[in-house]
Amino acid sequence: LNLAGNTVYANARGIYCRSYRSTLNLDVTDNQAYQNTNGIYITNDHSYTLNTLVAGNTVHDNTQQGIYCRAYKGTVHTEIRGNTVYSNTGHGVQVTRSYSSIHPVITLNTIYDNTGKGIQCTANNPADILFNNIHSNQDNGIYINDSGPGSQVSYNNINTNSGSYELENNNATSIDAGFNYWGDALTQEMAAGSNPKNISRIFDIYDDSTKGTVYYSPWMTSEVTLPDTSVSKITAPLDGNAQKSRQVDIKGIAVSPNGVDYVEVSPDGGVTWYRAQGTHTWSYTHEMPGNGTYPILSRVIDKASNIESPGTGVQVTIDSTLPTTTGSLEADETWTGDVTLTGDVTVPEGITLTLSPGTKIQFLAFSDDQGAGENTSRSELIVNGTLDAQGTQASPIVFTSSSATPDKGDWYGIRVSNATDNNTLTLDYCTIEYSTLGLDIRATADTGIQVTHTTITQTQGNGIYLYGENGAAVTADISNNQITHNDGHGVYTYIRGTSTSLAGTIGQSTLAHNGGYGAHVHIRDYAQANMDVTGNTIHNNTDNGIHAYAQDTYTVISELNLAGNTVYANARGIYCRSYRSTLNLDVTDNQAYQNTNGIYITNDHS
Repeated sequence: LNLAGNTVYANARGIYCRSYRSTLNLDVTDNQAYQNTNGIYITNDHSYTLNTLVAGNTVHDNTQQGIYCRAYKGTVHTEIRGNTVYSNTGHGVQVTRSYSSIHPVITLNTIYDNTGKGIQCTANNPADILFNNIHSNQDNGIYINDSGPGSQVSYNNINTNSGSYELENNNATSIDAGFNYWGDALTQEMAAGSNPKNISRIFDIYDDSTKGTVYYSPWMTSEVTLPDTSVSKITAPLDGNAQKSRQVDIKGIAVSPNGVDYVEVSPDGGVTWYRAQGTHTWSYTHEMPGNGTYPILSRVIDKASNIESPGTGVQVTIDSTLPTTTGSLEADETWTGDVTLTGDVTVPEGITLTLSPGTKIQFLAFSDDQGAGENTSRSELIVNGTLDAQGTQASPIVFTSSSATPDKGDWYGIRVSNATDNNTLTLDYCTIEYSTLGLDIRATADTGIQVTHTTITQTQGNGIYLYGENGAAVTADISNNQITHNDGHGVYTYIRGTSTSLAGTIGQSTLAHNGGYGAHVHIRDYAQANMDVTGNTIHNNTDNGIHAYAQDTYTVISELNLAGNTVYANARGIYCRSYRSTLNLDVTDNQAYQNTNGIYITNDHS
């Protein structure tokens, strides 16, 4: 269906399109729709696929939404391009879904002076909002909800909207909102002091910890001019960026009044061109031949077969002497001095990351340019190989937030994932602070860890979480540490499954002011432990000081020695429970006071 060139006014709805149990290609172009309830209203109900283009329309002075695209059931691909939408009583542009799949592309529109939001978008796929003028609306400029990871909001003018926010991210995932012009006041706010930080008129993780980050940097310092020809822009890497890896992940955006057919990338300044993946948001990965500086260009081929004349592009420098600050290590590395991580860093199996005494690892607060891992808005150090971090008392190694005013949860934490080697992790004289979780270790094969003389504090989760399964033999030396003021447990060890075992020590440590147990040993489902919890000072934890629990190990015999600890001002002091298990338990030479029970031992079906 092609609905084009009509003037539609003073009706109920202006232009109303519905697809029901059908497959439909719909173009709504170059119409004028005004003084109706909705200007343009498109809905699919139980459709198979609805492909819709809403382009070149002038929509104004309607009593509800200007352009409304609704996906109820089925698959909807909608492109809203080059429209002028103003003075409508509802939202300027609204895209919403119920049970369907929708991917909205909103480009080259001018949306202003609407009573509601400029753009309200509820979609289960990433939203591409590129090169739009969104200003002077009486509510927020852009609202994005329920979209999957990867939404791109770039090269827009988003300013002088009267709601609380120019951009409201109601997703749990992050939004890439670089290269926008936000108006003079917000530009000055962004430019003042360090970044990233809480921007007053952007709603994201800084305002609600369950939401994703809005990456507003880099920003434009003057208004963006909406192009009347095809334009592509490279958004990553940034111009002048230097990196260690020869593999360059090139990302960008593209728009065209004729529609984008595809994008090509040249990693050698225009000599050779390669087709990128994607259209309005696109990517291409290229491996450079070696150290040096390389010019990268991009160009659009539009649906009328016109080829963009490339702009200046970006330059990237490959320097193999640099540390890996985002992505995966390709060989053993040793870090010294101050290192700032901008995204998840992975140490692969068979690779060793060594940290010299005095090294300070800063994680860019509320930032993850990988957009991956367990948290797409916070960076993490993922260790599948070996981490050797041995500081000294005079020169400790620090893992911390980059923020000038750090707080719990600024970065995600250190994760040992699918550990496979003995001595996978060695931390001595280290500090871990202001993360979501402290040290999280998941062992699926024989693994040894050493955490000694280390401070873990001010995290939103457990200080140390050590989990073993799949028959792993786990050995742990957790001693002489300060593990305090974490929202979860201090040290939580948990093993389960036939032939899985845990042996070692939680010893000579201070475990205090944590939101759960001070020290927890949990043995389950035929697993076996031989653990000493000795010589610790454990106090002021919200739950039990020491909590030992053998569950469903049946005839498998575990040995627990709880000796020489000072345990006070917790819930229960020392609590031990055996449930359908065989357990040899020694509780000797401890001091337990100012708890509810000092020492509480129970067997249930043992």
